[in-house]
Amino acid sequence: MLTTGLLLLTVAAAPIKVATMRLNLLDSSESWADFYTGYFADRLIDQGLEVTSPRELTALLGLERQRQLLGCEDDSSCLIEIAGAIGVDGIAMGDLARVSDGFRVNLRLLSPKTGKRLASFSGQAKSEADLVTTLTRAAEIMSRQLGDALNRPLPALERAEPSGGSRRWWWIPAVVSAGGFAGGALGLAKAEATRGRLATESLPNGEAQSLLDSGKTARTLGYAGLGVGVAALGTAVGLLLFGSDATLTPVASVHSGGASLSLVGTLP
Repeated sequence: MLTTGLLLLTVAAAPIKVATMRLNLLDSSESWADFYTGYFADRLIDQGLEVTSPRELTALLGLERQRQLLGCEDDSSCLIEIAGAIGVDGIAMGDLARVSDGFRVNLRLLSPKTGKRLASFSGQAKSEADLVTTLTRAAEIMSRQLGDALNRPLPALERAEPSGGSRRWWWIPAVVSAGGFAGGALGLAKAEATRGRLATESLPNGEAQSLLDSGKTARTLGYAGLGVGVAALGTAVGLLLFGSDATLTPVASVHSGGASLSLVGTLP
């Protein structure tokens, strides 16, 4: 009974294995075929599949035999031979065609035992950059289709952050906030002291003008310090409340009339 339970657990935990054939590029440079094939294979791996690349197929089956198997879409015995050689659950193949308005993408995952289509994707891309995005989306969709067709769930993808996420960095904007408030208070205090001297003392015009300019600068820096303090405090609170789900950036600007502050970002 225990042996049976362990066997079922082992079968359930077995990864879904896929072999990728070299994608056919129509009306485009063949030098890109390996790149797009490798990129698509990597995105399947990202979805939790275990992938055998065309290069690994060549090593397992031999170069000449692998060349013969490239056209085996409609030959079920050929697919069975590949499955027997490398033990996969599906074989990925497809075409990328350059057309007047970009690319057409047709991909499929076939059963190595029956030749039945287990998953497929058809789409288009406006540029080579968009083609990369399209292949990423295709890998996500086809992986889910394959898992459903085989009645085997994809493994849970680990996307865990380091302990505490970005929440653990709350103290950095908190320190910046404290410094901003302290600097702002000193600047405004100096500006107030300057204003007091100008109001109570009789100073030569040159010295008075210099003192006035110094007071304006101190006031501007004081407001800027307070602005940075408030914005950084908001960032610290955002990190404490939302962790890595919040993207908050303090922005302070100084201008002739004083200073302005803003908190730019997104909340979950």
